[in-house]
Amino acid sequence: MYFNGCPCHIVHNTASTASVAFSSATGFDVEDMTVDLFYWFDYSTKRKNKLAEYAKFCDQEYRQIVKHVSTRWLSLEKSVTRTLTQYASLKSYFLSEQESTARFKLLKDAFKDPITEVYLLFFQAVLQIFMQLNLFLQREEPLTGAMNQAIRRFLQLLACKFVAAVTVKAAKTNEELLDPVNHLYGKEIFLGYQILKCLFFLATQNSLHLVNGKHFVTTMSCSCYNQ
Repeated sequence: MYFNGCPCHIVHNTASTASVAFSSATGFDVEDMTVDLFYWFDYSTKRKNKLAEYAKFCDQEYRQIVKHVSTRWLSLEKSVTRTLTQYASLKSYFLSEQESTARFKLLKDAFKDPITEVYLLFFQAVLQIFMQLNLFLQREEPLTGAMNQAIRRFLQLLACKFVAAVTVKAAKTNEELLDPVNHLYGKEIFLGYQILKCLFFLATQNSLHLVNGKHFVTTMSCSCYNQ
C-alpha cells in the first residue's frame, strides 16, 4: 500500500509554485490583484454602484467581483475569468476615479499597464488544465483505477505548453518531458489565440512596447518550466 497525500493539494501546490515563479519574473501577482479587487468593492455599495455605471458606459453587464480564497485554487480561475469579463469596466473605473489609499493605487497601476490583461489571459488559459484535474479528483465515486490515466493526461496537456505535441505523444516517461532538450523557446511557443489577439491589438494601438511582449514570452516559459 502506498500513501502519496492528497492529489488535490499536490495539484494546488504545483500551480502555486508556478504562479510564484511568474510573479518573481514580472512583478505581477495574480492572487494579490484578485484579492485586492474583491475587497475594494466588497463592503462599499457606493463603489459597486459606481462600477455599475462604468459597466453601462462600456456597454457591459454589471457582475459582482468573485472572491478568491488562497486555499481554494479553483476560485482563482473563476475570479480571473470574472475580472476579464468586466475588464473594460474595471479599467475605466480605476483610471477615472481618484482615491488615495494604497490598495486603490496598486489596482490603478495594474489597470494602467496594458500587459496586465495579457497576464490575466495567460492565467485563465493555464488554470483550465489544473481546474479540470482538480474537479476530476473531487468526484465522489472511487477513482483508483482512473487516477494514473488522469494524471498522465494532465501532465501531457501541461507539457504541450512548452514541448512540441509530437514529442509529448512519443514520450514514454515524464523525465523525457522535463528534459530541456525537448523544450520550445521564444516564437516556437504557441501562446493561444486570445493572448495573441490581445498582444496584436495592443501593438496596433502602440500600447505595448515590443520588449514587453518578448519579456512575456520568456516569463511564460519560465513559469511553465517551474510547474
